[in-house]
Amino acid sequence: MLVRALLGLAVFTGAALAFPAAIHDDPAGGGSSVPELKRGASLDVACPKVEQVEADAVRVVMYPGRDDTSSGVAGVLVTERTIAPGVVHVRLPDIPDLRDHVVWVKVIYSGAGGNHFCDAGRIRLT
Repeated sequence: MLVRALLGLAVFTGAALAFPAAIHDDPAGGGSSVPELKRGASLDVACPKVEQVEADAVRVVMYPGRDDTSSGVAGVLVTERTIAPGVVHVRLPDIPDLRDHVVWVKVIYSGAGGNHFCDAGRIRLT
């Protein structure tokens, strides 16, 4: 059983991202804030009915914004994840090239009901 101390909960496009993080203004503008998480940290992404599909059918991906090519990373398939009713627990990979970059986090899963996407929004990796 994983135990986490959660200091906040942010809701992004129908999915929730739980984070023990500081919030910083997005330098790209727009006045929005982006949670800041350390590489190797854990986060939880709310995904309705994700427990109803096989674990192998669940994928977690992270990728920089389309304008961010400075990291040289196009995307990352996150392999450290566990599934519980309505939530995917994710450990963020320790990829030095993504330090101080904002990345999008999405969960993709498919089952008899078709393909489903849970958008956890953006996070800044430190």
